[in-house]
Amino acid sequence: MLLALLCACSSSDEKDTASGSADCEAADATAVVGTGEYAWESLSAGDEVTMVHGPQGGWHILGSVRIEAMYQNVEIHYTITDGPSGHVVSDNNYFVQQVPVDGCEGEVIGRYGYLNDYDELVEGDADTPWEILACHEVTMTMSVVDHTWKKSTEASLDVIAVPDPADSTEPCP
Repeated sequence: MLLALLCACSSSDEKDTASGSADCEAADATAVVGTGEYAWESLSAGDEVTMVHGPQGGWHILGSVRIEAMYQNVEIHYTITDGPSGHVVSDNNYFVQQVPVDGCEGEVIGRYGYLNDYDELVEGDADTPWEILACHEVTMTMSVVDHTWKKSTEASLDVIAVPDPADSTEPCP
């Protein structure tokens, strides 16, 4: 009975305190693209990101996003686009709860951008993502939707895709 009472009392305040305060709900939403598997790692335009060769044989690029002024539960549409061709090589959707950082800021770490839509870029013997996309500029885009507070924002960053050292140790020019 006590549990039911506590749940009933806390549910009305949950929306106001979920991401800091009512001020967070009124502020404009923003997002910043980064990387990192377990912790936030900042990225700048032109930085190299590894096309990780996973243990099951696929490839991915880890993406993270810092979000400001959005409710704790968000939908993230993470795409990766090959710069030279303009072809979207990764298209992923996530419904997640962000981890609070400070005030109205939160982050979602370690989202996989699976490199699985590259067939039309295959040329001759180059038939894997690390061969096709190596040293290409790619655009990492995170579109974030907050269905509770009815907000959305998007951030993109152009970076250089580099092979996993397990595939190639050749540096990009």
